[in-house]
Amino acid sequence: MLLICCWASRVARCSHCDRRSIIAEPKKKKVLVVDDNPNDLFLFARYIRKAGHCAVCFSTGLEAFAWIAKEFSEGHGFPAAILVDRRMNGGISGDEVAQRVRAIDPSAEFIPLFALTSYLTDLNMKRAKDAGFDGCFKKTSSAEEFAAQLRMIVR
Repeated sequence: MLLICCWASRVARCSHCDRRSIIAEPKKKKVLVVDDNPNDLFLFARYIRKAGHCAVCFSTGLEAFAWIAKEFSEGHGFPAAILVDRRMNGGISGDEVAQRVRAIDPSAEFIPLFALTSYLTDLNMKRAKDAGFDGCFKKTSSAEEFAAQLRMIVR
């Protein structure tokens, strides 16, 4: 499931292959969110929109990775940041999404890639770093805390 949460973006269809592409307003940056919980996905999309960015949301790691790979292969580059739930049911885990993204291209090393977690413990942060994440976002953050964290990573 692809959800685009940005009033200033639109989905355009390619006249050659009929595939969809997200076209964001030039000033807005795309922030990808992957979470199998629809309530969390909606909440983070709202927070991202409030922070002035375009939220691109997926409910599975496989869909998200396929979109990232397609965008990169078509020359659109990577999103400004990627936020992934580490513990998703079904498909691939958040850790595997992180590892696959980092393996796409050497330039993927510079993408801000953060784990979404309910439990911000030292052990969770270490596991996230080991999987290829740059850090963690706490799921229970307020809109203000989330926006502050996002401002630090999206420039």
